[in-house]
Amino acid sequence: MHSGKNTICKSIIIVLISGMFFLTAGIGTSKALASDETSIEKRIKILESEIKQLKEETIVRRKLVPTQTEQEADEAEALFAAGREYSMLKKNTLGIEYRFNYSYNSYDIISQVSTVEQQVDHNLTSTIFLEYGLLNNVAVNASLPFVYKYDQLGTKQDKSVTDLGDLSLGVTYQPLKSGGDFPTTLMFGTLTVPSGRSPYEINVNTEIATGSGAWAVTGGASFSKTQDPVVVFGSLFSTYYFPVEDLNQNRSGDTLKKVELGPTISASMGFAFSMSYKVSMNLSSSYTYAFSNDYDWQNNGTTTSGNSTRASFSLGTGWRVSSKTSVNIKLTVGLTSNDPDFSFFCRIPFNFDLSKKKQ
Repeated sequence: MHSGKNTICKSIIIVLISGMFFLTAGIGTSKALASDETSIEKRIKILESEIKQLKEETIVRRKLVPTQTEQEADEAEALFAAGREYSMLKKNTLGIEYRFNYSYNSYDIISQVSTVEQQVDHNLTSTIFLEYGLLNNVAVNASLPFVYKYDQLGTKQDKSVTDLGDLSLGVTYQPLKSGGDFPTTLMFGTLTVPSGRSPYEINVNTEIATGSGAWAVTGGASFSKTQDPVVVFGSLFSTYYFPVEDLNQNRSGDTLKKVELGPTISASMGFAFSMSYKVSMNLSSSYTYAFSNDYDWQNNGTTTSGNSTRASFSLGTGWRVSSKTSVNIKLTVGLTSNDPDFSFFCRIPFNFDLSKKKQ
């Protein structure tokens, strides 16, 4: 009897102990699972944070890398800073530029009977340049300079003059669209009107000329091509001067009656590149070959000057002040005796889209 009760009690105790064991094991397993889930959630949150950070960095990188449109705009800006003859205005766009040029040791009077060359120490020129796009590939332009010259060295008395320079009227034409394997080509022509003081009509002892004294026509073409990361450009043009007649100028004991200036052939080339969104640089060189000039005198018949050459090297930069305005600066050093020792040139352009106003 007692042995049966003991057996039942032992069985109950074993069942209770087993239950407690399995219950404890289950609680431990649940805690382990809960701990694993918490760890996974933390890892997921860390991964999400890293993915978000990578996305943000990618967006920043994309903003730093210029788009194709931005690259083309930078190239156009760098080319425009190199020279107006390499850019084309769009239809119904008005371009206004203020230009300032200072040069030291330029030439334009008579030193002896056989030649005509006037030497001026300081030459300051302010020019208003206007251009209007008739079509997307045709533009017309005009410029009028205001000149101040001062001569000190080599004269007994200082001489200076302030007057208008020569008026220029021009047209630019782009025969083919930009892009492709061929370089962008612009053809241009200019008519020079002798509105400044003529060197053949002044008193050479007391006055200084501000113009060329002759009507002239210039024709040529410019070329540009993008060769990443630079833009290569160049131009080739020629100028023809009409004869200057009916003169009556006293020079060195004789009277100058007629002048026939020889034509000139000029070439230039260089390259430009954008250093950043706001700054561009350009380097260029130019060369001009001038044929001989003929001078008809009252007593000494006709004299002829020899052919001459001119060459210079330029370093320029463009600064984009705003989305619509930039400042372009160029320093030029003469490489021949016929060139100024150096010159400083500044352009400040403004473009206005008139098509919106017409609508």
